[in-house]
Amino acid sequence: MKLHLTLLVCLGLIAGIFYQNKVLGELMAKIAASDVSQADAQTKINQLQDTNTKDQERVAALEQELATTKTNLAVATAKLEVTKADLATAHAVPLASSSPSPSPSPSSPVTPATSPHPASTGSIDPNAFTSSMAIIEGDQFTGSGFIAQFKDGPRLVTNAHVLSGNNTVKAKFMDGKSYSPDTIQVAQDCDIASFATDSTMKGVELLDDISHNVAIGDAIIVLGNSMGAGVVTQITGKVTGIGPNLVEIDAEFVSGNSGSPIIHVKTGKVIGIATYTLESKLEGRDKDSKFNNVVRRFAYRLDTVPTWKTIGWTNFVAEALKVEALKKHTEQFVSLLQDVSKGGITWSSYTNDENYLKDYISDLHDKLAKKSMGGDYYLQAKSSFFQSASDRCTQEISGLDTSSYISYHKGELDDIVDERNQIATILRNISNNQDNSH
Repeated sequence: MKLHLTLLVCLGLIAGIFYQNKVLGELMAKIAASDVSQADAQTKINQLQDTNTKDQERVAALEQELATTKTNLAVATAKLEVTKADLATAHAVPLASSSPSPSPSPSSPVTPATSPHPASTGSIDPNAFTSSMAIIEGDQFTGSGFIAQFKDGPRLVTNAHVLSGNNTVKAKFMDGKSYSPDTIQVAQDCDIASFATDSTMKGVELLDDISHNVAIGDAIIVLGNSMGAGVVTQITGKVTGIGPNLVEIDAEFVSGNSGSPIIHVKTGKVIGIATYTLESKLEGRDKDSKFNNVVRRFAYRLDTVPTWKTIGWTNFVAEALKVEALKKHTEQFVSLLQDVSKGGITWSSYTNDENYLKDYISDLHDKLAKKSMGGDYYLQAKSSFFQSASDRCTQEISGLDTSSYISYHKGELDDIVDERNQIATILRNISNNQDNSH
């Protein structure tokens, strides 16, 4: 987030410098035409050049800060849905559909006295787990899931981000049955969700106390819907890191594997749920690190989930729709800044009725299309536009109460609010640069 916001600040300053240079050129043209007095014009030129120089110095400082930030960051971009496909497929089972679902709530994972998936000392048969595997199919996104054995019974487990953004979801199993959630449980501060299916289904055992029962280098397998192909595949690897809430592995899971169980070969139990990757491009003294130019893969632990929050499916969908709308509008503001930094606005990019800035851009276009209105008129039109865009940027998030949201959606909204406030500041600064050019 810090890297993203620093980039936005640089973008805003560059946009401001572009307009200052444009105003300076217009003023020089006026001098040549003797529209203004030489003394007044020179004073104005000196002011503009001074402002321009200061902004260029700020850009240079921010670029240095950006370089430092990139050096200190271990990653440049985090992606929820993973990239790079290099998977080892073992066996595949096609799926079918039909039937509905009940819905109690999960508690801490325990090891049942008897297990449908016996532990192993060095190898396991992936076929023993296929009856617990599910393909998550939504109207927008797909992923993986599995039946996990909790203290109060079996529940389907997947990532919150696999469910979020879908209006409808089905979990499809190997025997042809399918289940859709009425209510779901979402883990506090973790990208994990669960819902009830059939209480007679056999759940995969969850390993307790992973910090003591798992070691770096232990073999694991990942079972799931690799690339969203609608079949269960196996990917092998080992544990490369253990944290309070996460396990890092080197099994190269890919898009579609979000929600897949990470099975510990030694015990035959689940130690985590495949969730996200981090891609790192390091610079400076860190460029020789083993973490440079690599994709790191992480799974959330299920043995350390602090609490679960229950939410009805309808409310979950409403929260996700709000998040997606704000994300989309935020991207449109970023596109505007990118346009300005490149030298002007591409009017045709803002004619779609769904564009949040359409009316503002259209109004500016009409004002700038008027002929012979005088220099101040055009500067004032631009200043007014950027100020209005700044106000528009914060309008949606003003008074936004995220306290009732599940933690996954709340985290996304908090990031959006931070980014919007930064964009609004940049737009306001560009507006002020127009005013200072009068």
